[in-house]
Amino acid sequence: DYGAFVSGIEMDVFVKDLTGEYPYLGQVWPGPVHFPDWFHPNATEFWTTQLKNWHDVAEFDGIWVDMNEVSNFCTGQVCQNTDPANCPTHQVDTQTQCCLSCTDIDEGNPLDNPKYLIGNDVGVNDDGQPSPINTKTIPASAKHFGDLSEYDVHNLHGTMEAKVTSDALESIRGGRRS
Repeated sequence: DYGAFVSGIEMDVFVKDLTGEYPYLGQVWPGPVHFPDWFHPNATEFWTTQLKNWHDVAEFDGIWVDMNEVSNFCTGQVCQNTDPANCPTHQVDTQTQCCLSCTDIDEGNPLDNPKYLIGNDVGVNDDGQPSPINTKTIPASAKHFGDLSEYDVHNLHGTMEAKVTSDALESIRGGRRS
């Protein structure tokens, strides 16, 4: 019943999981979420509508774009909320712990398991190896519009979000600079 979610599903503007069929489900501070696909041709219309709805309630002059790089407390190519009554927990001490059930459906996927490990600055695993590339973010195998992989566009997320947000604000505010 959440309008932004319903609209996003109807407009098909969320990043897809490895299958390319379903929106990728991740988790951030408020709980389980889907992530807008800023590369989707409907992204600007979707985002403009969401910001306009908010602007109609609380007129604002600008917006702080904070999620310049996708955060995700879960690791896995496909995640499900198998316990919606307890996920999210609504407890501050557990809000950054994944409450979703996540799996890798293609453990040999070269995007999620590149030949050369990189340290993504999250640290090392128990075995002393660098953390997987998709630790604390969406999987590199996630799909964007046009069959783009997250692996190929990860570093463009913030730029695309800023562009779509700027376009939306110009529309909402009648061309006034945001």
